[in-house]
Amino acid sequence: MRKQLGLSRVHLLGHSWGASLAVQYVLTKGTRGVESLILAGPLLSTRDWIDDANILRRQLPLPVQEVLKRNEDAGTIHSQEYQDATYLFYSQFFFHRQPVPVTPECAGSARNQDIYEAMWGPNEFSSTGNLQSFDVTHRLSELQLPALFVVGQFDELRQETAARYQTLVPGSRLEVIEGAGHMSMVDEPQKFLQVVRKFMNTIAQ
Repeated sequence: MRKQLGLSRVHLLGHSWGASLAVQYVLTKGTRGVESLILAGPLLSTRDWIDDANILRRQLPLPVQEVLKRNEDAGTIHSQEYQDATYLFYSQFFFHRQPVPVTPECAGSARNQDIYEAMWGPNEFSSTGNLQSFDVTHRLSELQLPALFVVGQFDELRQETAARYQTLVPGSRLEVIEGAGHMSMVDEPQKFLQVVRKFMNTIAQ
């Protein structure tokens, strides 16, 4: 893609699984022409992600937690009761801003649940797909370029986990978007842009 578009120099930003791709790209192709790396709510370890999800689940009202566990134990995770309880998790930690802001340019875009489940699993806190053993944290020290971690205040990737990742990348920084969940660029687009611009301006100096 870079070759076809003539992008000899880029600032590479990846969000969630896109951050997994961004890290893998740099580790595989090297840093030539990559001016900086921005990892927003990054999935860098499935085990860490599930651990964080379990911690966040315990912040939900007790009846909601009981619905989730009861249906998981019974194998009825496709029940409406379970889906409703899952939505309550999403409304706190995926899109924290409710109602979810409308993004006109994405209107009509369909979600492909089959691909999601094949790669990840049935929901954000259950990984049964191809990524269930994914972990690149042991290679983060190899990222020898300016790097920024961005997470929402209520992100599925908890601030504590992001801070640990940040310590593994030499010279990297961490920014927290107040009032945002995992989809921080949708929950708080102006704050997200400010953080990215501030970081990129430091690289340009």
